[in-house]
Amino acid sequence: LKVLGIVFFAIQAVLSVACAAWTIYFRRRRVVKSSQPLFLCLICFGTLVMSLAIIPIGIQTQYREVQDPFTGELTGEASPDIGRADAACMAVPWLFSLGFSIVFSALFAKIWRIKLVHDAARSFVKKTVEVKDVVVIMVAVLAVQIVIMLCWHIIDPMIWQREVLFEDANGFPTKSLGSCRSESVLRFLIPLIVTD
Repeated sequence: LKVLGIVFFAIQAVLSVACAAWTIYFRRRRVVKSSQPLFLCLICFGTLVMSLAIIPIGIQTQYREVQDPFTGELTGEASPDIGRADAACMAVPWLFSLGFSIVFSALFAKIWRIKLVHDAARSFVKKTVEVKDVVVIMVAVLAVQIVIMLCWHIIDPMIWQREVLFEDANGFPTKSLGSCRSESVLRFLIPLIVTD
């Protein structure tokens, strides 16, 4: 399953880079120029960042504490891989939300720029709308996302937890489930979704 995730990431990365390269190569053509190549490249970059979230999804470990190999009991000693698993738990929402914000704020800025040009044309006024006139939209959306993610990361970050589902007659775990958990995930997830 981990290999499949890496394959999907590789496909997405190649497609994002290829689309960005195509956009840069043909940026002087009328169709591409009117499609605003900067925003097209930002969309490619956002999809690449979003797809990076696939990689930390595949990172997992056993229990938060080292398990005795003979008794199966938890020893109280912290697992050496737990820091990596905890970091992966928070990397997923960071990468996905920032990538998503880059994509949709670039789309919105692109549409907003077209609207400003169209409104000026309807008034028979020649107006040049620069990128700097609409980049404020992208900065605002990204700033809100970063503030929400920082609050989540500081207040109640997701951590790796493994829960025993079934034990044998001797009390040894036979089936367990590991996942990233946080007490207040919805408190941060809902504002992330709403502000995007």
